[in-house]
Amino acid sequence: MMYVLFTSITNTTTTTPGSCPSNYTIVKTWTATDQCGNSTSASQTITVADNTAPVVTCKANPNQVN
Repeated sequence: MMYVLFTSITNTTTTTPGSCPSNYTIVKTWTATDQCGNSTSASQTITVADNTAPVVTCKANPNQVN
């Protein structure tokens, strides 16, 4: 079995705004580098989309006289 020792593992995060503040995309990238300077990267994309309308609920008026 061969083991690889990484000398560094770094990550970066990039956020790209969407059409409104609640819509955006995040890309996280991890890069691992070994003792010989060889490196590899992997990325994860997270998409946030607010597509649910708000709901308004009104409580009964406690000062109302029937």
